[in-house]
Amino acid sequence: MKPIRDFRHPIRRFVFRRRRPIAATLVFVAVLTGLSAFQTERGGSPVVVAARDVAAGEVLTAADLTTVEWVAKTPDGSAKDVTKFAGERTASPIGEGEALTDLRILGPALLDGYSPSAVVTTIRIADGAALTGMRSGDGVAVIGTDPESGKATIIGRDIHLLSHATVDSESSDQGVSIQVIAPETDALKLAEVSLDSRLTLVAISSKSAR
Repeated sequence: MKPIRDFRHPIRRFVFRRRRPIAATLVFVAVLTGLSAFQTERGGSPVVVAARDVAAGEVLTAADLTTVEWVAKTPDGSAKDVTKFAGERTASPIGEGEALTDLRILGPALLDGYSPSAVVTTIRIADGAALTGMRSGDGVAVIGTDPESGKATIIGRDIHLLSHATVDSESSDQGVSIQVIAPETDALKLAEVSLDSRLTLVAISSKSAR
């Protein structure tokens, strides 16, 4: 058996004579590897996202939505086509570029279990700090205060939080808009009183829920 050193010269001559084809082949392989890595990084599944900031309670149009290539795990309840969410009403604020999911859309199921006359309405409370510690679904009583006389009146008791924006402690006294589920009669009172009264809310016992 020949020693390994006896094979060095033939191999060296082979590589030297074919150095250009070998170099071209190595470059080609490197390019393919780079393209493959680039495609893997950029690839993904199409996901519908908000094309702009959308407020809670808005009815979405096709212009409000767009699709992007979602590289990470596709969010549960998302869609690939904007037609799934066009015409639907949002249940909470959605930021530009945020993926749309079923949980962000207001559907009939959100009113299941409430009275037949229950409706969803948006109110603005004077002090956002009143929302501290409260969660969607909590029962609240809404109170209206006359700014001139200071007289406070309970507007409704059988009211539940649906969604509300995150409250900034530095601007909580400037008021904040929230969505609530309320009987139709209470919703009408809220609409009337909110024109000339400051609204606030307090949590109520879970026994009075639904």
